[in-house]
Amino acid sequence: MSYGEYVFRNQRYTRQELLQLRANFIETMESIVNKAKHEGRDLTKNEVKDLDRLQAKIDAVNMVLGDGIFKDLDLRKDEDRARALEILDQPVEPPWRPGGPVGGGLGGEQKTFFNRLFPNIVPEDGGFKDIGEFFGAVLSGRHDPRLSVVSQHLAGAGAAGGFALPTAQVVQLFEAIVQQSIFLSRVQTVGLTAIEVPGWVWDDLDQSGNLLYGGFRIQWQGEGMPAGTTQQAKLRQVTLHAKKLSLYTSISREMDYFGGDFTQKLEEALRRTIAAGIDEAFMTADGVGKPMGFLTPGNPALIAVPRALANKIAYADVVAMVARFLPAAFADAIWVAHPSILTQLLTMKDDAGNLIWQPSGRDASPDTLMGRPLFFNDRLPALGQKGDLSLVAPRFYIGALAPSIWIDANLGPEWEKDLISIRAITFVDGMPSWNRQYTPPSGDTLSWCVTLDVPA
Repeated sequence: MSYGEYVFRNQRYTRQELLQLRANFIETMESIVNKAKHEGRDLTKNEVKDLDRLQAKIDAVNMVLGDGIFKDLDLRKDEDRARALEILDQPVEPPWRPGGPVGGGLGGEQKTFFNRLFPNIVPEDGGFKDIGEFFGAVLSGRHDPRLSVVSQHLAGAGAAGGFALPTAQVVQLFEAIVQQSIFLSRVQTVGLTAIEVPGWVWDDLDQSGNLLYGGFRIQWQGEGMPAGTTQQAKLRQVTLHAKKLSLYTSISREMDYFGGDFTQKLEEALRRTIAAGIDEAFMTADGVGKPMGFLTPGNPALIAVPRALANKIAYADVVAMVARFLPAAFADAIWVAHPSILTQLLTMKDDAGNLIWQPSGRDASPDTLMGRPLFFNDRLPALGQKGDLSLVAPRFYIGALAPSIWIDANLGPEWEKDLISIRAITFVDGMPSWNRQYTPPSGDTLSWCVTLDVPA
């Protein structure tokens, strides 16, 4: 796909074509309303549904174009639609009408997490008003023409099985997942649109010879004096691979049938599980068919600081961890800890017997330790084990997400129990961006990832 093209419903569009498509959607909404007015009747249920779907399509086009010109307009309302039609007819910028030149300028509309990763994919609803309606269609087991086409956004991945969640719902799901994840909003993220996605990072971790970032060297040059020795910039290639993340569960048919808001609960469970699974993988996965966690031996930049006493965490341990942390990254650092260390933190004292850490009973979480946010996660090693407390700057970790999530439901695996088996599949990867610890001009090596070890 060439630069400046966008994908909408598996077809490619130029910017001008998308602008025209949006204008067509608006004019279709106007014709639906005018038809009902002409016939002297209210809108039918199907017409209301058509207006909802057209509004969702317009929102999807707005999202990918980054165009805020129709922001805050609900085009199902007569007054808002009239305003939109006035805008379309303005001669100052006529790109939305056939034969007009392409208009320029991006609006102030804030891009979603999905749109930042996949700017050329136009979210589309697939004919579903929300994710609950999509789940209902999948769980019903009945033929639904809206489920007949499975869009594929991961080149070379082949069929993942099941039905692709419409990208408009993936956008909503991603936003909720990012909010619930500790790391997704803090790591470097890239869009996983192929089996392998290459990238480049600066190879500047050895500055013992006074080299700085990317091989640059600072040289002071007097007037008329020749420049010093030239330096060659050093880059290192990294490659992220699509790792299949599968989620399985089974539900009773009664829960599906009598569960009321069950599809809403299913959506909530799905996003919480994906967020928790990604966080756990980014921390502790071994890299074999999974991301490479930054607290594992597979992270060459990891520094393990021995604690003073077994099964304890002392103030001196915390100070020793900070001393091995890269100072330039401290402003982005967070602590991650297993909940079992809470008693150690609450009773930790300095040499004068003063309590070191007292979380606020009033202010919002997270609490801080040494001025940096502290997050608890029960997937980490428990108190006394290596990794029960770590100080990390997630921006030095690279995470990759695919733009698709596939959902399937099957009665077969546990038919004798009358259970419906549900499977969700997506693709994820992650890896530390450093291939070794940082060597400063003098002193011990430093890192963006420091963990507390067992006593030496």
